[in-house]
This record gives sequence, structure tokens and C-alpha cells, in this order.
Amino acid sequence: MVNAYPALAAVQQRTLPVLTAPAIALPQRYADSTHQLWRCETVSGPAILKVCDTRQIRQSAFWQGMNRLFAMNFPASLNQMMSVVAFLQQHGRLAIPECLAASAKGFMLSRFLNGNMPDESAITAEQVRTLARHITALHQQTFSQWGNLAKPTFAVDKWPIRLWQTIQYMVEHAKLTISPTLLDQVWRESQSIRPAPFVAVMPDLRWDQFLVNDAELYALVDLDAYVIAPKTLELVLLEFVLTSEQARLFKEVYCETHEMPDLSTCRLSYRLLLFLMHVLGETDLDKWLSQPNLFDES
Repeated sequence: MVNAYPALAAVQQRTLPVLTAPAIALPQRYADSTHQLWRCETVSGPAILKVCDTRQIRQSAFWQGMNRLFAMNFPASLNQMMSVVAFLQQHGRLAIPECLAASAKGFMLSRFLNGNMPDESAITAEQVRTLARHITALHQQTFSQWGNLAKPTFAVDKWPIRLWQTIQYMVEHAKLTISPTLLDQVWRESQSIRPAPFVAVMPDLRWDQFLVNDAELYALVDLDAYVIAPKTLELVLLEFVLTSEQARLFKEVYCETHEMPDLSTCRLSYRLLLFLMHVLGETDLDKWLSQPNLFDES
């Protein structure tokens, strides 16, 4: 096949736009990346092909946690990406790349968007405010059930149960020792969490999931982990992503339309979950748990 899409069977390419040049593999950002990206020039314009590595996904602590807690069945869940993209385009405040094709076989073809990853050491105040406006807008769309963004089916009372079951599973498979005292604290807290309302949440939110153009944070391009979950889960994660000053700016925008929830009722449980899922690559649990409670500050 002339200019065939890499890593895809011929039958998977039949409905894809014809390539006008060989696809170019993009460098992987992390040694344990669970997918490969290619830049593709097509008759419909430039696109990005994402193909999942099922072996790496099976070994990924992040996807183990996502599939256990939310029953996502990733990467098969990629076949629902058009619904996810439509939701984010309608309710978010950032550009979202059009999904040209997505398959339960573990690949997705998206419209290419110009831009660069933000420099985490030089995030501007306006970029933080833009992020806050985007998350604030998504948090305004509430759900009575949680789980897969395309079709959340879990009832409220299932959250504490599945949360603790997931933490237990992750602890058993983690290569570290966690004190029984900490686990008892987490169990007690997790069983008393009141998770509703549920909103669209990005459990792997990092600055490198976004694009900037002329210093403006304008696009979100990594979408496959979006789920319906408690808003507090995303806010606990943001305490690791943002600096103290950035958290102050974020809270300022967020509280224009939302009341900042009390994170003390769930912070320990969610921090342990996110650590076990390796969301930001931290390996020192004590350091992770001692992160300042940024949203408690005025």
C-alpha cells in the first residue's frame, strides 16, 4: 500500500483519509509511554495518529487504576472518543482537535492543531486563568452517576466501594510498603466521602497535555483519560500541578462561579490513589503526601 498508515491493518485504513506522504513518527516523551504518535499529511489536511501499545497499557499503573476504578476498558474505550470530543468542544473553553476516526482496536486519528507544549517553568498568570475557566466551565455540567464519560452508569454509593477496592488492588501490585496505619486512615476516610455531584475530570492533567500559541493557552490535545468523577479528585490533583501562586489565581477564577469544596474530607484518599497510579511520576510517598494543601490557603 502506497503511503500506508503505520501500525494499522489494511482493513483499519479503508475509511481513513488518504495519506499524501509517509507518516512521521514523533518522539516519545517518556520511557513508559503507552502509545506512539505519528504526524500524518492527508488529503483532508494534517493529522495525528495515536496507536496504543497494549503491552505497555497492561503494565501501566495509571491505566490499571483507571480501568479498575472507572471500568473504562481502555484502550477499547477509544471507540467513544467522538462523544468525548463533542462534549469537550461544547462545554469546555479550549480548542479540542476534531476526531477523524477512533477504534476499539486502540487507535485514533485527530486533526492536527498548531502550537507548542507550555514551558512549565514559565507558566503565565493568564495561562492559569485560562485553565481555570476551562475547568470551571466543565464543572458546571453535573451528573448524577459516574464512570465512563460517554455513558456514566455507576451510582453514588458505588464510589467509596470502588475507590477502596482500587486502592487495595494498586497497593497489592505496587513495589513499595505502605504502613497499615496509613491504609486504615485512608479506608476510614474513603468510606465517608460524599462524592456527588460528578463532573468531567481529567485524572492525568498536566501542562504537557495542552498547547500554547503566542503565549496563549488555547488547546487541549490529550483527551483519552477523561471520565465522570467527583470534582474534588481533579482539585486534589491540581494541588500538585500548580504552584502556590498559580493555585491562588486558579481559586480566584474558580470561586467566581463555584464554591471551593472542603478537600480535607477526601485529600488523603485521593492523594494515595493518584500516587499509586503514578500520575506525575513521583516515587517518594512521604514527599507526595506532604505536598502543601494549596487550596486551603487564602
